[in-house]
Parts: sequence; C-alpha cells; structure tokens
Amino acid sequence: MSRIRGMAVAGLMFAGVLALSGCTSPDFPFQDLKRDRQPGDELPAAPGPAEMDLDTSTSRFVGEYEGASLWLVQGNDAMSICLVIDTGAPDWHAACGGTLGVTASGTAGAFAVVPDGSSPPDGAIAVSANVYAVPATG
Repeated sequence: MSRIRGMAVAGLMFAGVLALSGCTSPDFPFQDLKRDRQPGDELPAAPGPAEMDLDTSTSRFVGEYEGASLWLVQGNDAMSICLVIDTGAPDWHAACGGTLGVTASGTAGAFAVVPDGSSPPDGAIAVSANVYAVPATG
C-alpha cells in the first residue's frame, strides 16, 4: 500500500508542476503570440476588412518582408489564427485559419503561418517564429 501511496504522491507532485508551468491547459500553439504586447503590436490605423472577426487585443507585430508589414492575431474564435498584411495601401487585409496554420497570397507575396513544432514550406524564409515568406517558384 505504501508503494501505491508513494506513486500517488509523485503523480500529484508532477501534476502540480505541470499546473504551475501552464502545461495542463490547451496551449495556443503560436510562439509569436506568447510574448508581452508592446505598443508597436497594434494593428495599422488604416481600415481592415469589415468581415474579419479578430480579437485585436492579441495582435503582435512579427516583422516585415519586401515592403509588407505582418501581424499575427487570434480570431474571436479561440482556435483561429490570422495573418494581417499591410502594404501601405488604403486598407490592410488578413487571412485566417485554424491551429494548423494558414497561408495567404496576393500582391504582397505569399506567406505561411505554422504552429510551434511544425515545418515551414520548402524554401520558405523565416520572418518570425511562426510566420514564413514563401518565395515564388518558377
């Protein structure tokens, strides 16, 4: 009986360590969103698409690539991620997907958002921990 009790105590201690480290709850798998928010993380002042359902309080500026400024933002649906792309045009645009990531392409180029621990597309150039520019092939 004491061996079982010892295993139970060890299990409870392990669970406590996991709880303190934040590992017991599902974690949104995007490292870029885990840092503290800074003043430059606000989305551009230019209007965005009205149909986007973004939680703007989660936006994080992740970098620039060939004239495009990029932000990651969580959607109002807790399991969606969006990439906001601003090229200086009168308005910015965004592409959204689930926790498996999202791809976006347009006049600003092609980009891929990949969750932590996932591989970026072949030939992709890292913009941040989760955002990659995907050069045109051909």
